[in-house]
Amino acid sequence: MHAWCFALPGVDEEESAISRPGARALVMHDASACNKDALMIGHEFARIHPDPDHGSMHLNLPAEEAQAVIDAGWGENHYLVTQGDLPVGPVIVFPPRDEGGLDVVKTVVGRSYAYAKEHSPEV
Repeated sequence: MHAWCFALPGVDEEESAISRPGARALVMHDASACNKDALMIGHEFARIHPDPDHGSMHLNLPAEEAQAVIDAGWGENHYLVTQGDLPVGPVIVFPPRDEGGLDVVKTVVGRSYAYAKEHSPEV
């Protein structure tokens, strides 16, 4: 999973700027051309948690896609969403347990990556 995530074009691997030590952030290399709504902090749009979470991830999705991940049982809202501090979009995605799960998680990460690459409309 790690190798696949950090092979995405334009994504750098860095220490997360907001998570506990050991969390690996997926950071857009050139965030100036990114959808700022998809970024969590700085240029970070997702992060992989270290043990003991065994690869769970926080990432951002459009609200309707975040809800679809939750409804399918692949994740849950970020705790700041459940507290009402953030709008729907940030989710924690459960780690894959087998090859089928890995394909699902790659699809979710791929959608988060595409969301980050979308250009925000100029206000």
